[in-house]
Amino acid sequence: IHYIYKIFIDQRIKDEFGCADSIKRSLEIPLIDIEFNGDEHQLCIGDSVRLVKSSKPGLSYNWQPTEGLDLSDPSNPLARPSKTTTYRVTISEGPCSLEAAILVVVRNNVNLLLTGDSVSCDGYVTLRASSDSTNIFKWSKAPDFHNILSSDSVFSTRISENTRFYVMAGDSTECQDTASILVKYRKVELKFQKEYSLCAGDSVQITVQTASPNDSVRIRWNDHPILHGDKNQKAIWAYPVHAGVYWLVFTAWDENNCSITDSIKLVSIDHPIPE
Repeated sequence: IHYIYKIFIDQRIKDEFGCADSIKRSLEIPLIDIEFNGDEHQLCIGDSVRLVKSSKPGLSYNWQPTEGLDLSDPSNPLARPSKTTTYRVTISEGPCSLEAAILVVVRNNVNLLLTGDSVSCDGYVTLRASSDSTNIFKWSKAPDFHNILSSDSVFSTRISENTRFYVMAGDSTECQDTASILVKYRKVELKFQKEYSLCAGDSVQITVQTASPNDSVRIRWNDHPILHGDKNQKAIWAYPVHAGVYWLVFTAWDENNCSITDSIKLVSIDHPIPE
């Protein structure tokens, strides 16, 4: 804050003969002062603060150090230091000057480690948050945490589509940290005929396909006497020699290693005997 202090001088002179005179003058002396925005500042790393409560443009300001300072307005810089810093300023106007300093303490964010499922094959998800500096956590699907799902370090839920989850570590008195993870829902979906019927001694090709042409799966058929051909193919031949009911079991894996095991019923009947 910039003040003008006015001094009035009244000087009287009297010589040895009794002659007297006087002179009155006024002097304007600039007084320079600065009011910081608090005695010191506590910031979380990445945060910023204005250093001066009420700025006075027009004076000369020399700030040191300049690292972490936005000096587009030197009378009230914006400080965003990466470490604890004492900022010193020299304010001057003409022959008058003032030196002042303010401490900005930078606190590190709490440590946060987020682990867990990034892919869910069955819709079940388990995520874990850990920290060596806090035991307070909040989970949400919203980045602004307006809807809290859980306050435990371990969070379990179910999804039916790709879902992003957010976790915050620390309370309002700490330098909170946040992290997020996108959990992809990858249920293996197939198309195939559930049941076949044929006469004993005949053959049929059994095929398993993906529900979407864009999906890719690997197939492995369980060993069975009536199956012939490569058991790692989506299509395989079945040749039942005798009548009966056969269950043909297979497992399918997608590119995320999600799997599903299912079976196909094959009913083999004897050829009718003509009368």
